[in-house]
Amino acid sequence: MVVCKRSFHWVLNHQFNLQPGSFDLVGSIVYEIDKTPYQSTFYNGTIEVVEASGLFSIETVFLVMLAIGLVAALGLWIHGQLQRFSKVRVIYMCPCAPDLLANHS
Repeated sequence: MVVCKRSFHWVLNHQFNLQPGSFDLVGSIVYEIDKTPYQSTFYNGTIEVVEASGLFSIETVFLVMLAIGLVAALGLWIHGQLQRFSKVRVIYMCPCAPDLLANHS
């Protein structure tokens, strides 16, 4: 009995959208030796799907824009809080003018 082992590089072109990650590959190879057909089923657990490399990905742009929005919202909230507390302090710093308190309330 002659045993022959071969390995080969195979690029998997898929017709569906796979998310990046690790996948198991199960496949069947149909081949013929001396006009006799054979079929072998194999398992390979080392398939790694990676994202196409580019300058920016959609997820990166989304996360950066989300972070900018959250920082801007936090800045506006802090600005509003400072404005609210500064108005309260100005009103209470002038206890000698009760008519100003009546006009600002």
